[in-house]
Amino acid sequence: MSKKDTWGSDARGQSRLWSRANRGGGTSEKKIKKDEITFPKYYENIPDKLNNKTLRTYKNVPGWMNDAEWIFKDLFGDKYDLPLGGEHFVEIGTLLGQSSVRMAELIQKCNESHPDKKQIQFDSIDTFYFIIHSIKNGEHPPKFLDYINLYETGDIMDILYIQLKKLDLFGLVNYICCDSKYAHNIYQDNSLDFVWVDGSHEAEDVEQDVKNFWPKIKPGGLIAGDDYIYSAVAEKIHMFADNHKNEISKFEYPDIKKKNSGNYFKIYKRHTHEK
Repeated sequence: MSKKDTWGSDARGQSRLWSRANRGGGTSEKKIKKDEITFPKYYENIPDKLNNKTLRTYKNVPGWMNDAEWIFKDLFGDKYDLPLGGEHFVEIGTLLGQSSVRMAELIQKCNESHPDKKQIQFDSIDTFYFIIHSIKNGEHPPKFLDYINLYETGDIMDILYIQLKKLDLFGLVNYICCDSKYAHNIYQDNSLDFVWVDGSHEAEDVEQDVKNFWPKIKPGGLIAGDDYIYSAVAEKIHMFADNHKNEISKFEYPDIKKKNSGNYFKIYKRHTHEK
């Protein structure tokens, strides 16, 4: 895309929306650097037709997962032996399902490598109703629209479940229609092993999602997200970490002064036995 191309942003649509001039923290700082980091990964792999050869992996699904790709993989380990079995993972923000397909593929490989372990439960939360509209309204790169038009449906749920079926991943993702500011009420405290925050990208909304879901994280669990390169988001996340430092065992984030250092934050909840 050329720099003249612009996609809009929304206040709280849960789906990933973008404006090159103003996104996430409401600033225009180092715009070009941000474009390099946040432009959709595997954009060139989005197919122009649907069949078993063109839709083979999460890399063929349009999306903005970027750092989620390796963060999700780190949950499993190289031999898919890190999960004990029966973990409960949640992501906030589905869009067209690139990251949820990525997680489903990892769960499937874990099941195949360790069939004796209980399957991981994975929920993907979004409001869903605005996704198709945002794409048709030009708020995402053009190939996103080309992709949804391949399905000949205006129903985002049809697209999400057709993808899972075509990729032999059906049953590995539980899509939940709910605004994330209410979705934490679905879960009991200390019940989740991992939460990925990638819904609204406004700093206050990211902060609220982290605050709402933090009590739901088990001791030893992880809450993580992106948009750290936006100063307003980073400020809110650091403030949260400072206010909960006695509950946190590790807080990771990139050195944004270094190129390609990432666009994420990771906050680990302290085990009850840790000092």
